[in-house]
Amino acid sequence: MAKKKKEFNFHQFLVSVLRASFKKTPMYKAALDAAKEEYFEPSKTGKPMRRVRYICAECGRRFREYLVVPPGQKPSDVGLILDPKSKQNLKKKFKMIAVDHVDPIINPSTGFAGWGEYIEKLYYGRLQVLCNYPGEMDGEKSCHYKKTQDEKARLRETKKKQKESK
Repeated sequence: MAKKKKEFNFHQFLVSVLRASFKKTPMYKAALDAAKEEYFEPSKTGKPMRRVRYICAECGRRFREYLVVPPGQKPSDVGLILDPKSKQNLKKKFKMIAVDHVDPIINPSTGFAGWGEYIEKLYYGRLQVLCNYPGEMDGEKSCHYKKTQDEKARLRETKKKQKESK
């Protein structure tokens, strides 16, 4: 049976393009630089190697930008606890941080207010770096995951109330 083609969603398309372009802006890079911590560790030859890690604005823990799972190991061997049914168990590289807007782009209490406000908040909103590892680490979900889930839940409530009032 052939897959049913999804209808083109212009709203989703614009959001995707805007968010992808945002990652190339100086504001995005400045947020990463503000949370960056450089340090040196000895290499196999003894020479110092420069390393970079980022400090989560919420929990204060330090993370490299990516976590690479060595060949022959599983994510759980390096401290990530993933859902056993998840396709993420097959991945070997995990993004560990996210540049996040302090104030949500779409206000959870009012919903989508229009493209002007969306673009203004996306490009000129206050930014922070949060940890964003998949699954659990040390028995906790990432700060970005918890913040996003809270915002999504409040937005769902708002949409539900708006539907009921119509």
